[in-house]
Amino acid sequence: CRHAAGEYVAFLDSDDVWFPWTLQTYADIIHRAGRPSFVAGSPHRFSGTEGMTPGEDGLDVAAFPDYYASGDAWRWWGASSFVIRRDAFDAAGGFALESVNCEDADLAMKLGTAPGFVQVLTPATFGYREHGGNVTRHFNRTLEGALLMLQRERQQVYPGGPSRAAERWRIITRHLRPVSLESLKQGGRRDAWRLYRAMFFWHLRLGRWKYLAGFVGRVLHTRPAH
Repeated sequence: CRHAAGEYVAFLDSDDVWFPWTLQTYADIIHRAGRPSFVAGSPHRFSGTEGMTPGEDGLDVAAFPDYYASGDAWRWWGASSFVIRRDAFDAAGGFALESVNCEDADLAMKLGTAPGFVQVLTPATFGYREHGGNVTRHFNRTLEGALLMLQRERQQVYPGGPSRAAERWRIITRHLRPVSLESLKQGGRRDAWRLYRAMFFWHLRLGRWKYLAGFVGRVLHTRPAH
């Protein structure tokens, strides 16, 4: 990104695609929303070459004061959905240098209080190609990314201070709950418990009783790996 010359940087993974209307859609949103720091595009999932391009729907967005304020739901789908104002990207320190998955989630958290976050609801702005080589299938790197996010929160790397802590926890736990359950499924009980214990207080404060009890129930019904 250090070679980018524009006011905004937009990302596209090598196995994903943009559509003919993608950049114009982002430009329209940036203009209408008053130069938000962070825009999250909308995915169209496909495999092979069939169904690669969807129809172009009308523009519909959800706008928030910042990313943390949008934490009541899942708001983005990988780095290919990211459009970030260059000064906000630089101020956040860019993507993590560590070779892990979840680097997109980590960047979103570092952008948490940057003014202006917009989620594109329609139209789809990028095609997400589903195949066996997706990096999200490399679970060890996903686990390392989850542990990195825990470390960042503990070290107060993510902005917002105590007043925004509950908002951060709501977003972080949404990312990490599936990782703890998948780790348990794959026989990594120690790693699963490590994540569970690290997030226990956050889930308690957020009232996530279903996860707190459900995880223990799964442990009791899962045999340890030998």
